[in-house]
Amino acid sequence: MFQAQGGSGDYLWSTSNASVVTVNKYGEVTTYALGHTEVVASDLRNQLHQGVSKVPYRARY
Repeated sequence: MFQAQGGSGDYLWSTSNASVVTVNKYGEVTTYALGHTEVVASDLRNQLHQGVSKVPYRARY
């Protein structure tokens, strides 16, 4: 689970590649496939304020 802090405290969560992972309104991530994506938390009151986390998802051997 991702956490964000600062700003208004209300965030819009999104991913750059929903075929790899999705993220819900609580910052909880669900994985679907191997690959890379970014998880973004944007302040709902000012979406220019945002934080990004790069997420590689790969198989364990």
